Order: sequence, then C-alpha cells, then structure tokens
Amino acid sequence: KKDAWTLFWVGFDGWPSTEPSMERSVEQGGTSAQCVNGVPQYKAFYEMWPSDAVQTTFTVNAGDQISASVVYSPTTYSFTTPFQITVTDVTTGQSLAKLEQCAPGLDCARTSAEWIAESPAHYGSKTTTWFPLADYGTVNFTDAQATNVLGDSGPISAPQWWDSSGIERIAGRSKPLAKVSTLESEYSGSASAFSDTWQRK
Repeated sequence: KKDAWTLFWVGFDGWPSTEPSMERSVEQGGTSAQCVNGVPQYKAFYEMWPSDAVQTTFTVNAGDQISASVVYSPTTYSFTTPFQITVTDVTTGQSLAKLEQCAPGLDCARTSAEWIAESPAHYGSKTTTWFPLADYGTVNFTDAQATNVLGDSGPISAPQWWDSSGIERIAGRSKPLAKVSTLESEYSGSASAFSDTWQRK
C-alpha cells in the first residue's frame, strides 16, 4: 500500500498513553518495513522517541529472524548513555548496538516493557496522523523476556510483573488494524510468545 510503514520493536515506556508529558518517552529497537514510491524497504532501526526519530541502519530481508533488546544499565555503560539498543539479524549475522541517552527534560522512567507491531505517526506533525499499516501477514514474537531494576527476570506472564495485556489499535467503527493472539508457552510454564496478524482490509 502506498506510503505504508510498519515497525516491529521491543522497548520501554510506550504505555500507558496517559502519562504526563515529562514521562512520555519510548526507547526502542527493531525492524522497519516501509513502502517508498511503491518499493518495499526492510531495515533495522533504533529510536529514542520523541527526541530522536526513527534511525534506520542496515538492510534486512522479509522473513529474516530478528533478535532485539533494550538494556538500561548506567553502571555497565555510563551515566550519560545508559541505554544500549541492540538489533541482530540472526539469519544474516548483521547487527547494530547503539548507546543512547534520555533527552534533557524527559524522565525515561522504564515503567513498562513492550513488544510491538505498529504503524508510526508522522514525526513532528502538530496533529497525530499515522502512516497506513503495511500488510505484514503474521509476525511472531518469541522468547519475550524482561528484567527489572532489582534483577527479577521472566517472561511476559511472570507473576512478578504488575500486569500484562495485549493491546490492539482500533480504526474507524471499532475495526482492529491487527489482531494480537493470547500468550503461548514456549517452555514449561513460560508464556513468552505471541503472534500479531494484520487485519485491515
């Protein structure tokens, strides 16, 4: 579809959307599928929203297996650039690793962790307008794990997390743009996988 653009990413702070403006940030990394002049382009990307828009890097192929993580550790990295965003194309071996900082005036509180398929908004627009969501079929998220500041680690369904839920963006007349599956167990007692299927016709 003309100008369609879909991002697949993991990161912090994308939820809830009702956060105060000083807490509205997203630290993210993943892959981008964008239709440019009728030609699909697939690339790895990172973003420190809203201070640093989507930065695409190396090219990936449709169907490649991708591993992505966002880690906050001022002691491992530095207090000025405490976020490391890593995206690896497992299929080809290409990888990016970026050390980033929270922009002045933002909190980057890391109060939520997300695994997302979405169409991005037009960056810098005064009103929120969205790119069309590209028809990506079904994307599978696997081995979705998080670790908090106390060192507690586990899959999405782990009991130490306050809440976990699938979120679907709705278009006109409450029509979903995509459908999120229920969590699935990859290993014994570990619900860390789900799929997201494009719906809009």
